Amino acid sequence: MDWIKKHYEQFILALAGLALLACSGLIMLKARSFGGSFAEAQVPVVPSEKVPELDLKETKGASALLEQPAKWQPKEEQRFMFIPSLYTIDKKTGLPKRPGEGNDHSDSLTGKPIPNQFFIKYSLPLFDRTVPKQDPDGDGFTNEDEWRGNREGENPANWSGSTDPNDKDSHPKYHTKLFLKKWIRVRFLLLFQAYDGDPKNPAAMSFQINATGKGKSSEFLKIGDKVKNSNFRLEKFELKKAVNPKTGAEDDVSELTMLNTETNDPVILVLEKETDSPDSYGLFEYQWKGVDIQVKKLQEFILLPEPDKRYKLIDIKEGQAVIQLPDGGKYIVIPDPRKR
Repeated sequence: MDWIKKHYEQFILALAGLALLACSGLIMLKARSFGGSFAEAQVPVVPSEKVPELDLKETKGASALLEQPAKWQPKEEQRFMFIPSLYTIDKKTGLPKRPGEGNDHSDSLTGKPIPNQFFIKYSLPLFDRTVPKQDPDGDGFTNEDEWRGNREGENPANWSGSTDPNDKDSHPKYHTKLFLKKWIRVRFLLLFQAYDGDPKNPAAMSFQINATGKGKSSEFLKIGDKVKNSNFRLEKFELKKAVNPKTGAEDDVSELTMLNTETNDPVILVLEKETDSPDSYGLFEYQWKGVDIQVKKLQEFILLPEPDKRYKLIDIKEGQAVIQLPDGGKYIVIPDPRKR
């Protein structure tokens, strides 16, 4: 340490010499490896005409969208800057109105107006005059059918519960497409012509039964007797009177119940009045399928496409038929008012 202090300048010079010598060594090493660092750059380039394929997925998708026809799907709350809202002309006032207000179409079955809001809600072409008769989801129910919904079973004028016209699984009940086309009446083959005896003791009474067919033969039978050449048996008698509105006198409207021994179906005969047979038929127009269906009174039937559900014609008369639904409820079928 004393030597360094005494010869300080010489010590610094020695350190500088050693540093210079180390730097010279490093420079020599770098110079030797210079060629290797640029070896890859010195490799000759081989010419090639192959071009990598471009990813055109997005471009092709955009082209496919351009080829499709334009679709206008108005939305109730949609607004665009600098573009005025759409308006239509009110048929009654002749003044402009917003499409979402009022109605431009009516239901052909009920005559009731269909709100424009229904067509806008389901993106239906409001300004197409045929839109009520269109069936966008192909389920067999038109747009007006879907708006009308389902009908109350025993009130032909009461409809409610609109369904989605764009969803084939959302539609009214199939029996709403059923309309009565014709009542095919068949007269009962027997006529209750007269009775004899005390009505308080029906078992001892005698009843005159006439055939309504060829020959018109008569039989005198008692309760429990079977009519000759038929499946019907006398089952019950009830004495009944009714005031005649024309004369004011009492008419005898007593009833004799006949029972079909094969089916157990009863038929009520009114004194001296012809009765419709249970063999009466209803001819129905099934508009979902576009076919006519003939059903015998008290007979079961099905409505496609639901073959597992059973309907039954309970009663029928002029202008009205009553059917039993699969769930046990009753439904009145009337003629289609559009075809009167």
